[in-house]
Amino acid sequence: MWPPGIALTRDPRYPWVSPQDYRNVPIDIQTSKLLDWLVDRRHCNLKWQSKVLTIRQKINVAIQDMPENEEIKQLLSGAYLHYFHCLRIVEILKDTELSTKNLFGRYSSQRMKDWQEIVSLYEKENTYLAELASLLVRSISYEIPSLRKQLSRCQQAQQDFARREEECELGAAEQRERFLASCRQYGITGDNVRQELLALVQDLPALLGEIGAGASTLSEPIELYQACVEFVCQSPTELVVPLLRYVGERGNTTVHEWRTGRPPLRLQRPPAGRGAGAARARHAGYVGRVSELLGQKLQRAELLLAKKEALGRRRLEALGEQAALEPRLDRLLRRTRELQRLIEGDISKRYSGRPVNLMGVSV
Repeated sequence: MWPPGIALTRDPRYPWVSPQDYRNVPIDIQTSKLLDWLVDRRHCNLKWQSKVLTIRQKINVAIQDMPENEEIKQLLSGAYLHYFHCLRIVEILKDTELSTKNLFGRYSSQRMKDWQEIVSLYEKENTYLAELASLLVRSISYEIPSLRKQLSRCQQAQQDFARREEECELGAAEQRERFLASCRQYGITGDNVRQELLALVQDLPALLGEIGAGASTLSEPIELYQACVEFVCQSPTELVVPLLRYVGERGNTTVHEWRTGRPPLRLQRPPAGRGAGAARARHAGYVGRVSELLGQKLQRAELLLAKKEALGRRRLEALGEQAALEPRLDRLLRRTRELQRLIEGDISKRYSGRPVNLMGVSV
């Protein structure tokens, strides 16, 4: 027997719930199956889409002739006019078209007639409810995920561009440092590579003389190195560093004297004309090659900085796209929450005010 005071409900899931308490039992509907739920329970017609198409055509015609009203302008500027918007337009027209109302409460205004017809078509077989359900499903299944994915791509692109900008900046600094290090090796500042190298070439004879004079102080280290080699090899060896020994003993001499051991009888400087021109050409060629090598390092640094600037522009473009997408997503989320509220309220009225929960709407 049933417990006293408890009546069997129509819902087999809650057999022990009293009719009074049954009104508080929620109706849970999976949103992705909402349209099927409405059709299966005969709230909506299976061919609701063809009816909506007719209604949309009438709406497109009706909005061409609207009174000057700020609220109507806001409604028409929205993304999509649905049944509840049309209801609100009819309420507004009751004021704007008041002068066309006759003694029987009817309006002679064609505007009012058009929108009343639209509302009536929407209400026939609850076509409006099927359309609202379709809009809600499309929002949560496609539009919201698509916008969120676009936003995620924009944010990821900004991070990637910022990372690559930093890499370019570090790479440019490294190339710049390599350029300066090479300049230090050549004894120049790098402000004007070609002119500084040409100046070095002119100073070369004096520099070689200084090197020769400095090599004369290395005799003791050379002998120490010689003894070390002989100790390690455990036998007398050839003289080590013969060229350095020679420069230390003789200074900056000619190649002829180094090879033959005899100074040349006379030194012949390149005469003016072809000889001097050839020497200048060799010097210029050397300076040109070194200038090009050093310039390549500097050019790579400049290219990396230019790439950094291009990446910065693309990062700002992604930021601008994100700024445009965020308000769109906010509007869509608000519209989706409103659709959810309207649908849940409408279904609740059909079931004696029982609470309705559309499941799967995470906005």
